[in-house]
Amino acid sequence: MNAVRKLFMMGLLCVSVCQLQTAASFNFSPEEQARLRLVNEIRGAMDSGDWGQAKELIEKHDLPQYSRDIFLRMAVQDKRLDSVKLLVDKGARILEKDHKGKSAMDYAQESGDQGIINYLRSKIVAPAA
Repeated sequence: MNAVRKLFMMGLLCVSVCQLQTAASFNFSPEEQARLRLVNEIRGAMDSGDWGQAKELIEKHDLPQYSRDIFLRMAVQDKRLDSVKLLVDKGARILEKDHKGKSAMDYAQESGDQGIINYLRSKIVAPAA
């Protein structure tokens, strides 16, 4: 799957540095522009397989909820238990569904990675009775 299609299918707003000038014309605040750059940088690191760089950026910054959820599903699909743990610790929602109706747990079960499945199961909070 090519990178552009993957970006579209993951439903992630990915803005390149060149597009940030266009974004500025939509009156995004400097903080919002910085957040877009950060999300784009993390996504680029993940797509290129540089999970070390992605983890470093995730550890340093507070990401929007939707980005944590999307990055969690990506880490699960790439079978990156260390990144899965980091994202869950940062508040990514295990059962949040994407545009295909699948959660990180669904992708873990599809991948068959028992380590990730067991970890995610251990982190799912049972609803209050």
